[in-house]
Amino acid sequence: MLIVKNQYNCLDTLTKYNYITVYPSPLSGFSISPTITTEVDGYVWIIDNSTGANSWYYDFGDNNNADIFYDREPMYRYTIADNYVITQIVTNHYGCSDTSYNQVVVRPFTTYYLPNAITPNDDGQNEIFYFYATNIELDNFEMRIFDRWGKQIFFTTDPNIGWDGKYKGELVPQGVYSYIINFTDSQNYNKHILQGSLTIIY
Repeated sequence: MLIVKNQYNCLDTLTKYNYITVYPSPLSGFSISPTITTEVDGYVWIIDNSTGANSWYYDFGDNNNADIFYDREPMYRYTIADNYVITQIVTNHYGCSDTSYNQVVVRPFTTYYLPNAITPNDDGQNEIFYFYATNIELDNFEMRIFDRWGKQIFFTTDPNIGWDGKYKGELVPQGVYSYIINFTDSQNYNKHILQGSLTIIY
């Protein structure tokens, strides 16, 4: 309805019916499973919670041209540790759209390796028992070595320091020794305890 008035306060009215059409808008919304993953696994699934939509667009936020999906509930795999923002844009058959965002955290994966024997005989090979690891908390590390009677003969809180097969400056006898290693990973901050044995060979 349009009402106009001139300087003499005379009024006129114009009424038009069905002149403006208001279309309903879709409502965007989605969740992610899982919200935290690692770069080795890296898979995330979209759970669509939108309403009133008939088309879906997803950008997984890793600057990869292949990360655009038009499925309603796509699956995607990340390979690089980072924090990513996933964008969902939904559209209905009137062409109206709505946008929502969600975040996924991709953490580095902890890997480690322990030798089962060392040969500290000064030949330059397998001289030191090291804990080889990636993505661990350096401030949360302990390694202990014990002889066959349970006596502790080596201890360190530095993962970059290994055991050279010596106790009080002297090489220990050939044989089997045990270790206990405590560390915390840097992605989920979980504590790990490793127990095992290693052999000294001359």
